[in-house]
Amino acid sequence: MEHLVAGHMGGYWIDTRDPEEITEYCDQCGDYDHILLSWQEGKMLEALTDYFSEVKKTKEMIAKDRELGINKADLINIAIWDYDDDKFIIESLSENSYLSEEEKNKLIKVNLQGRKNQIGIICEVFPKKNKIKKKTL
Repeated sequence: MEHLVAGHMGGYWIDTRDPEEITEYCDQCGDYDHILLSWQEGKMLEALTDYFSEVKKTKEMIAKDRELGINKADLINIAIWDYDDDKFIIESLSENSYLSEEEKNKLIKVNLQGRKNQIGIICEVFPKKNKIKKKTL
């Protein structure tokens, strides 16, 4: 059985070890920023779709960033970079024949929608300021 480990120590790779062995390895090095997806038939695309459609930061996380002084433009740039990283993973999986062209295109659309949703949440936390119009005499 093959598994995809993504985000572990900042890298992405295909790993054929048992999921418990991978988790044990992550426990030893202390890095828990990873996902583990089963390549069992019928479950891979669903799991990848869930992963690539996730919003990276919740409203609460963005509000905390705002309190810390991170501005809207920087948060939007970070979101774009995050989703570009995901697009790179999709491209890599496709190039290595783990995804068909149809699956790749579906995941790219899902990824773009995730980015759009993330930017929408950022805009909710940073509402537009009302501009005061000056009256001319």
